[in-house]
Amino acid sequence: MHWVLERRHADGAWEACNSTMLFICEKGAQIIHSASVARDPRFLLHWADEARYELVLGLGDDPARMLGSRGLPQDASAYACAGLSSTYFVGQACLAPHKLRKVARGARGFTLEDRQQASSMSRCLKAILDRTEWIAEILTGSPYDDYGEPCHPTLAMESNHQQFRRLERSAGLLPVSDDTVRLLVAFDG
Repeated sequence: MHWVLERRHADGAWEACNSTMLFICEKGAQIIHSASVARDPRFLLHWADEARYELVLGLGDDPARMLGSRGLPQDASAYACAGLSSTYFVGQACLAPHKLRKVARGARGFTLEDRQQASSMSRCLKAILDRTEWIAEILTGSPYDDYGEPCHPTLAMESNHQQFRRLERSAGLLPVSDDTVRLLVAFDG
């Protein structure tokens, strides 16, 4: 499950501030060989099985059993759209932190496995949000290079002036709350 964590800006826009693609770019080959990476909440949030896929997208026996809304929101950040809109992905959704917690606590109509999935995702999201350095900066541009590798060419090649403007805008991100954070996801084909 690929994900982009967005925060609301003071001007009302949603801005990406962390993602699976950023994590993969930062960790590189360690993703395959490192025990510490396997415990990282950004990696654990990325991991998904069929049960998570069905729960997030509402594809199980009961379509009402769905964690989020299907598709990317119309006001999704340009970064999220670039990172999660590939034809490689078979489903997208927008998840709200409060819905994850509600299902994890035993919301009616959800199975024990649903609650376990939601609890795992909620714990990962909380751990990410608790690390302010992981969510303090806005991500811009496409997360992928021309070969489809997650290396953030726009961020890697930004000038000092562009970086200053991006960091200045990042200062306008609203404090973390249920109304100012959302998780956008897409599943591999």
